[in-house]
Amino acid sequence: MPTPLGTCIKNLRKQRGLTLAEVSEKTKLSLGFLSNLERNETSPTIANLQKICDALGITINDILEDHDDSKTAVVVRAGERKPLFEQPSGALSYSSVTRGTTVIKVSSMTLAGNETVQFAPHDHDELGIIESGTMELKVANETYELNPGDSIYIHAGTLHSGKNVGEVPCKSYWIKTDPPSRVEYN
Repeated sequence: MPTPLGTCIKNLRKQRGLTLAEVSEKTKLSLGFLSNLERNETSPTIANLQKICDALGITINDILEDHDDSKTAVVVRAGERKPLFEQPSGALSYSSVTRGTTVIKVSSMTLAGNETVQFAPHDHDELGIIESGTMELKVANETYELNPGDSIYIHAGTLHSGKNVGEVPCKSYWIKTDPPSRVEYN
C-alpha cells in the first residue's frame, strides 16, 4: 500500500531537519494547514504542493516514487503510471512517467476542458510538450497557444499558468531536471 501524501511530506521534511515552522515560513502556508496535511486530513492544491516541494528541495515526482537504483533501465507501462496528484473534481491530474532516482523527471498532466491551473515558480527548468488538446500558457508577461506537438521551455523561477482553451481534455508531458546543485554526474 502506498504511503499517504502527507506522511511522505512529513518524512521528507524530517529527513531534511526542517520544522513545520520553517516550511511554513518558506512556503507562506499556515502552520495549521501544513500540520493537517502531514496528518493526511487535507490535500494541497498543485500550486501549494509545488511550494512545499521547493521548500524541501525536491520535485513532485520525488514524493511518491519508488527508489530502485539497481536497474540500468526502467520501463513504466502506461497503465502502471503512479498518480501524483488528482483534484477530486477530475479537472486536473498528474502522473509520473518516470520511476526511481533519476536526473530527468517526466510527468503527464491532464487538464479538463476550460480549466485553468496556476503553477508556483519552480527551482528547476522544465520542458512541456502538448500531446492532445490546446493549452494557453501564460509565462511571465507573454501568452502562448500550444497545440499537439508544440513544446515550450520555461526557465526556473518563472511564474506561469495554463488553461485548456478547448472542450476536450488537454494532455501534456512535463520534463524537468534536478536543480544544478543536485545533479550528480558519474
